Amino acid sequence: MADTATRLPKRLTLREFLAWEERQPGRHELLDGLVRAMAGGDQAHSAVKRNILTALHNRLNDGPCRAFDSDLKVLAANNSYYPDAIVDCGEPNPRSTHASSPTIVFEVLSPSTRDDDFALKLPNYQATPSIKQIVYVEVDRMHVMLWLRTDAGWVEDEVVHPDGAVTLDPISKSLPLREIYTGVRFG
Repeated sequence: MADTATRLPKRLTLREFLAWEERQPGRHELLDGLVRAMAGGDQAHSAVKRNILTALHNRLNDGPCRAFDSDLKVLAANNSYYPDAIVDCGEPNPRSTHASSPTIVFEVLSPSTRDDDFALKLPNYQATPSIKQIVYVEVDRMHVMLWLRTDAGWVEDEVVHPDGAVTLDPISKSLPLREIYTGVRFG
């Protein structure tokens, strides 16, 4: 994800960033006013991301919610992110570059972005009213962390057992860990 080398000399507002990014050849994220270039991932990251998107697409079919990959932005608490996968349950807008109502966001964790994913992105995702669930997926072991918005606040859970499944409460679906990690070798 983020390469901290690509930064503009000042912090940008979300509006300034979105106008700036439209003119750039590559993709960037805005993390608390700082611009970070998006970088590619490794094979394990790509496989997990593909598995999640395939599973979501197969489960959502032609329902009101749609699965999107990291080509679509999520605007979260005056920031702009490209999660690895998104479930968007808002009104479709084919020309929009961002999710209309991101309901579930997935981040496949990388060593280079892990700190920002927890310190910056997680609280901003939690501050975004449309986001009902956040799913962080490790690639070096079978371990998924999830946060679910409830009336009482955010409830944190994790799934680590190979026979376990990630329950996606907002869309009443689940993703078995074996399906998320198909084709991924650890170690």
